[in-house]
Amino acid sequence: MDDQLLLVTVAEAARRFGKSPRTIRRWLAEGRLPVAETPVGKMVDLSGFARPGEERPAARTDGQKSPDVAALELQVARLQGEVAKLDALVQQATGERDYLRQALTAALGTVEALHATPLLPAERATAEPHPWWRFWKRP
Repeated sequence: MDDQLLLVTVAEAARRFGKSPRTIRRWLAEGRLPVAETPVGKMVDLSGFARPGEERPAARTDGQKSPDVAALELQVARLQGEVAKLDALVQQATGERDYLRQALTAALGTVEALHATPLLPAERATAEPHPWWRFWKRP
């Protein structure tokens, strides 16, 4: 790649990046894309970007980050924030799971204890049961 400037209009830069012209103007205002003032107005300098069929340069020599590196750094920071939020949710869910596990163990212990105690006194539990109609019969 030679050291010539590749100046394109905002509309052409939007077409090449697959973005809207409004996004390109916002990127220019944020400094994410290099801009060149010309007699016809602002033009986007795409000389730092690879043309179709060419390899990208390894790094910029002017000390500035290329726009896509800056965008990636912003995306990495956003994703790290999301990871932190999701980690907090996992910790919360783990705490709730442990609490519910302890409550279930306690409830199962109570159920086992209730099953172990007889519902009737020992003497009635061993006697033969009488049909219900014998209650009304006089001895």
